Amino acid sequence: MSIDGTRWLHDACRKDPQGRGTYERAVAAIHRLQAHGVQPDLLCVVTSAIAKEPISVYRALRDFNTGWIQFIPVVRRTLNGQVTSDSVTGEAYGRFLCTVFGEWIHHDLGKLNVQFFAELLLAWSGGTTNVCWMAPTCGRVLIVEHDGSVYSCDHFVTPEHRIGDLETSLLSELVDAPIQRCFGDDKGDRLPARCRSCSWLAVCNGGCPKNRFALAEDGEPGLNYLCSGLRHFLAYIEKPLKKVIERMRQWLSSEAIMAELRAELLVRWRGIGRNDLCPCGSGLKAKNYCWSQRP
Repeated sequence: MSIDGTRWLHDACRKDPQGRGTYERAVAAIHRLQAHGVQPDLLCVVTSAIAKEPISVYRALRDFNTGWIQFIPVVRRTLNGQVTSDSVTGEAYGRFLCTVFGEWIHHDLGKLNVQFFAELLLAWSGGTTNVCWMAPTCGRVLIVEHDGSVYSCDHFVTPEHRIGDLETSLLSELVDAPIQRCFGDDKGDRLPARCRSCSWLAVCNGGCPKNRFALAEDGEPGLNYLCSGLRHFLAYIEKPLKKVIERMRQWLSSEAIMAELRAELLVRWRGIGRNDLCPCGSGLKAKNYCWSQRP
């Protein structure tokens, strides 16, 4: 169920054909599903505007008590290749994720799953991630259009990525077609050197191919447009998330783990003022980064 957190943010982006906001209808649909025993997965797209409101957006979605939230970054380009104004930058997306993570791990661990955090828990526990953009290869998630045409991915519905149609081919044949296998393998085969030497390669794998249009520091093409933010986020959460994994293996409850993490947070913020460097290690002043998360 697509819903973008608070009413004003949702209604600014999701309007009906008459130009009216759809927030109330989305909320009614969630409650209707819940009344019939269905807990929908809430999908929030992170635009440049939504990235500025991480706490209010997260809490609004959390309070529906559906148990599962996804945050999908919006990265769009014009025909001449320019990134649109509603797209979220890597830095803004990284800050958004860090702030949401801080709220989740100190207050909602074990009560609510956020897809990206859950996938990282899985990966760092020795499992295999489920989402295509984190995998070494892709190409297993085809898209079928209304006319039966089949494309490599819903981000690549273009003539050059049309691999067949349901009238003349079986879907099982198309997903394993040489052209589709090549599409999937290209994700890993075309990684720039910056990615191949990255500490986070095992959990990022270069990200979604649709976002890999930036240049690395050495000018090599193929870097994820969101790379800087993802790298900051992964560095920010690695230690606490791996501590959660360790404590879970010791059979500690979620409440006990959160209490321990909150106690550590108190120590970390002791003596930190608004204009001091943020204890998260971002290099920014506390008032410009994690001030809203202080205990």
